[in-house]
Amino acid sequence: MRLYPDRVVIIDDHTVVAEHVRASDRDHIVYDWQHYVPLVQRKPGALRNGAPFADLPDSLQRLRQALIRRPGGDRVMAQVLAAVPTFGLEAVLVAIDLVLQTAGQARSTSSMCWRDCTRGRRPSGSTRRW
Repeated sequence: MRLYPDRVVIIDDHTVVAEHVRASDRDHIVYDWQHYVPLVQRKPGALRNGAPFADLPDSLQRLRQALIRRPGGDRVMAQVLAAVPTFGLEAVLVAIDLVLQTAGQARSTSSMCWRDCTRGRRPSGSTRRW
């Protein structure tokens, strides 16, 4: 671990594995939800009350709230979060926005939109930039 006046850097085998802004208050905890994605893949129930997930971007929060109410929704949300390291946060947010927009339409339309976004295609109707 390396401590700097403004940040903390975690290093493993000469590789930076995490970097956080240094908290200036005593007993103040700073979370980065992206560091917890591997845990959620193994234990999707952690999404229900996990403190690191309180600061998810708005689109992810809305999707999480919608999915948590359904059986197996926490597993689906874990899969969505697992797409972030592969496709990037912005691409996943675009896909989520499109899925949420089509939530009133057929489920297959939403699934098709998510599939296109995770394959790197920009679906029609997308207003966000990648």
